Order: sequence, then C-alpha cells, then structure tokens
Amino acid sequence: MTAVVVTDYDRAAPRGVGNVKVAGNYAADLLPNMEFKKKGYPIALYLDSKTNNYIEEFSTSNFLAIDKMNRYVTPLSDAILESVTNKSLMELAMDEGYEVQRRPVLLEELMNGSFVEAAACGTAVVVTPVNKIGTYVVLDVFYSIYVGDNNLILKKLINI
Repeated sequence: MTAVVVTDYDRAAPRGVGNVKVAGNYAADLLPNMEFKKKGYPIALYLDSKTNNYIEEFSTSNFLAIDKMNRYVTPLSDAILESVTNKSLMELAMDEGYEVQRRPVLLEELMNGSFVEAAACGTAVVVTPVNKIGTYVVLDVFYSIYVGDNNLILKKLINI
C-alpha cells in the first residue's frame, strides 16, 4: 500500500485529546482523507502539529517500522491513541529477540531511508504493510520514499 504524508492538516493538537478514542479525533481526517483518496492514496500519515517534524500516526491506525538494524520502532507522543494491536506486536517482537524502540520518530528518518519495513496497525487494519510513503512538496509533485516490500520481520510477527 502507498501512503502520503499530510503536511497541510493536523490530526490532533498538543495538549488535546488525540490519545483518547473519541469520534472528534477522526473528524480532523475526513477532508484530507477524501482529498488523498481521490489522488489514489488510501492512507495518510500525520505529523506532530506543533513542529511537523515528527511522525505521529496514520489516519486511523498506529505507525510502526523496522529499521536497518532490525529494531521495531514506533512513535511516542501524547497525541497518539494507544493501540492494543501495537502493544501486542511490541511484546511479540521483544519475545522474538528484537529491540523495541517507542520514541519520537523524526520524519527525516523516513525520508533518509532508515526504515526497511513499515506498517499501519490497529483494530480495523490489523497489520497492513506500507511499501511507499510520500509527500507533496511543490506544485503537487509527489516525492515517494520506498520503504520496502519484503516485510520479513512483520510477516514473522504476524504469523506467530
């Protein structure tokens, strides 16, 4: 699946209720979601609304990635809704001997190719691999970041 980084809209505000499962949290995604789906992108990746430098989460699910050192990386932010699916995957990863990093994740890490696997995870999407994530920079030109599509570690965790 191909995702797009949202730079013109915010999903949750600092000191808001982005970390609580309330209907209002999904409302902020309605317009951008429609716009990007028309352009062929089924899922959007939101950044922190304060600096637009840190990855937070996808429209309706958590972001996770596997880096080049085979570490399981997922964002830590007060604006992210906790995910039972993500917590379960983190536990499985640790049980399998992978280092788990729950920390602020810079967009720059994604842009510079630090991740070899990426996925959206949550109740509705379970674990959905994302092989390309891109952003519109100038004049609607889409710059794509290839993440990878072998998903060896994600497949292993899903099949446990």
